[in-house]
Amino acid sequence: MLESTICRSTDGREEAAHLDALRLEQVYREHGRRLLAIAASIVPRDEANEVLDDALLSWWRSPSAQDPVRGSLIGWLAIVVRRKALDRRRAALRRSARDQRSFDASRFERDAAEAACVERDVIEVARLREAVATLPEEQRRALTLAYFGGHTHTEIAEALALPLGTVKKRIALAMRRLRRELAEGDDRASG
Repeated sequence: MLESTICRSTDGREEAAHLDALRLEQVYREHGRRLLAIAASIVPRDEANEVLDDALLSWWRSPSAQDPVRGSLIGWLAIVVRRKALDRRRAALRRSARDQRSFDASRFERDAAEAACVERDVIEVARLREAVATLPEEQRRALTLAYFGGHTHTEIAEALALPLGTVKKRIALAMRRLRRELAEGDDRASG
């Protein structure tokens, strides 16, 4: 990148551009490593090369920006390299912070949606418990063993010393009653 820019002349003065290019090349040979080390101490190595190129090109395009009375060229270039590296690092941090805020916002939205789902689930569980509490004791016991205890109908029949058909009938009646009770609750809530 630096070499292709050096070969161009912006105002048509080929000889002056050639002399400036030679001066730039000399500065790069003499001070490039130190300037690169300054940039690399602030930004990653691949970006440090770009920072150094930017600093040298800005001096090459506007050599009058460096005032020899105020300090040496290497001192001025070191400041320019440091500033450009810091600018690049700050820009990267801003991008990272913006990306993080975006990520946090989407995570917040997901968390809010999950919280809403959990809240609905809690309400549904409370409604279900209330509905189960209204069941007759024999239906509630059979239903609880089947759905909350994880037992088979045969195991429930053995545990309660009841015929299998009776256990199945109690569970079916309990389910029908719960369905009706929960549907009526939905109608009351929406109406």
